[in-house]
Amino acid sequence: MRTTEAHDPTASATRYPAVSPARTCLSQNEIETLCLKAARGAGMAWGMAEEAAFAAAWLSGMGIDGPSLLLRHLLKLDATGGIPVISKGQWTATTSGALCPIAVGVALDDRAKLDDGPCSAAVTIAAVQYPCLTVPFLWRMVRAMHTPLRLEWDYGAVSIVDTGDLDNNDLSPLLSIKQCRLRITPVTGEASDRPPVTSTPVKMLALSAATLGELNALAMRTTVPASDASRRGAGATTNDND
Repeated sequence: MRTTEAHDPTASATRYPAVSPARTCLSQNEIETLCLKAARGAGMAWGMAEEAAFAAAWLSGMGIDGPSLLLRHLLKLDATGGIPVISKGQWTATTSGALCPIAVGVALDDRAKLDDGPCSAAVTIAAVQYPCLTVPFLWRMVRAMHTPLRLEWDYGAVSIVDTGDLDNNDLSPLLSIKQCRLRITPVTGEASDRPPVTSTPVKMLALSAATLGELNALAMRTTVPASDASRRGAGATTNDND
């Protein structure tokens, strides 16, 4: 029989109020915190993990199950990172595998102001895994650059106007796609005059017990089990009592 020490960080996890035996409601802040830890536990570097958590939380605010999408990506995380190889108008993968949507999103942000960046010229990106996770980065870029963008994939498209407004109903077909090619085009002229369709922000998102459990399991990898060595290293080495 395994005994668990009190306050053992590897045997505990944040507990959230359940709305039903099968689902638990989390706020955007709770989702972002949990997904940051899960991404770190899956092997992402700090900066990338923070961006992954932002993407999951932003999608949650749109009423989309961003944590579940991120979890699926984390469980298939490529050791190479899925970093895009960038050439003018065309981004490809370094290997035969798919590109990481978080790495793609970060690269889009980094190149937003460049002459061959997505706010200045069309960019085609090959084989992005769970492509819906790139949308939050496009939204952030549009808000910063005030440049409307159109995201296209096979059999679907979504437009983001310069205020950052978009219709999340347009994203529905993208949610079920595990991998596809994307094309991002800056919108100019009459096309940018499309009236914005705003979506009501969602403050809480109900996660399934399976999704919450697997995210917590990844998050727990960032903790350190109690040991004689960790106990010896705890506390002051001298008596500081006056």
